[in-house]
Amino acid sequence: MHDGSPNAGLTVAVTGANGFIGRRLVEMLAERQGRGIGELRALVRRSKRAGSLPGTTVKVVALRLDDGAALREALEGCDAVVHCAFDFDDMAANLPILRALATACAATGTRLVHISSAAVYEPFPEGELDETTPAKPSGVPYRDAKIALEAEIRDLVRCGGLKAVILQPTAVYGPFGRAWTEAPIRDLLTGKVVLPDHGLGVCNPLYIDDLCQAAIAALDAKVPPGEHFLISGPNAVFWRDFLGAYQAILGVDSLRYRPYAELAGDGGGASGHPTSRLKQALRRALGGVFDHEARAKLKTWLQRAKAGRSDIVHLPSAPQLALYSARCTVRIDKARRLLNYAPVFDLERGMAATVPFIRSRFAR
Repeated sequence: MHDGSPNAGLTVAVTGANGFIGRRLVEMLAERQGRGIGELRALVRRSKRAGSLPGTTVKVVALRLDDGAALREALEGCDAVVHCAFDFDDMAANLPILRALATACAATGTRLVHISSAAVYEPFPEGELDETTPAKPSGVPYRDAKIALEAEIRDLVRCGGLKAVILQPTAVYGPFGRAWTEAPIRDLLTGKVVLPDHGLGVCNPLYIDDLCQAAIAALDAKVPPGEHFLISGPNAVFWRDFLGAYQAILGVDSLRYRPYAELAGDGGGASGHPTSRLKQALRRALGGVFDHEARAKLKTWLQRAKAGRSDIVHLPSAPQLALYSARCTVRIDKARRLLNYAPVFDLERGMAATVPFIRSRFAR
């Protein structure tokens, strides 16, 4: 454990260290070893690549995150664990995993930094959003799963002695980002992407490194147990600007605009469509055989095979339509004040940092 001496460093574990957020967080923590960060432990389901950072010492621990005994052993001596892992293919699995992890943290005296999502507040209100906004279940599986995980943490803080900090990031993008980098790029490359009302809904983008900075700050911040923080970038932009930045990098002309009422009349796009359910089933099947990197390469191959089709139109799903049409700016005053959070990646800088990945992954 951290003993307070100048040369001592925090012992930190990261779950989901092979994933988008976890992998970059491990890299940034490794850069700080010897400067406030000591031993690093990467908790993964598969040990591939997690410990291959040159010039660093990362202890890779392959385990099931719902195995309480294995977790307690893996966390022994840890000051903090950042929980980045999330199972998109089996939403119900996330709650028992969180419960096992939080119980192990309480037993070992380890602080839990939980990566949640600003999606818990969707549909976003008009105007400004801060942590006083209530989060209400909405029937969207991802959103409701995140709300349930936060509620579990708060219960364990009250009743189980858990030390926890909850981070609620907005639209996280950057190299290897699935939801807000790879997915929109594939849509832009394979057809027309339709936004409501000239794309003038408000987007609150967050470059991956800024989120990792917040997570690092939360490792030993002097805040009450169970405190939660919205995390976003330095400024909001319009959705047409965010997706338009990808369009400019790719050299395509794929963005199209239609009135909100017209899109809502279409049922909000493909939400619940049999094709969407088929995609989810296929993703679950592939997830049992291939890791994310292999699945991403397969998707890229399929994207290239479909490139040039002019009849594909990507309409927003009902949740996307609500998000793309919201005029809501996320406030990060609380994180600035209590975590000394200071995001530095505006859209221009964040996209510039993402260009090498885009060109290597999606070059034709």
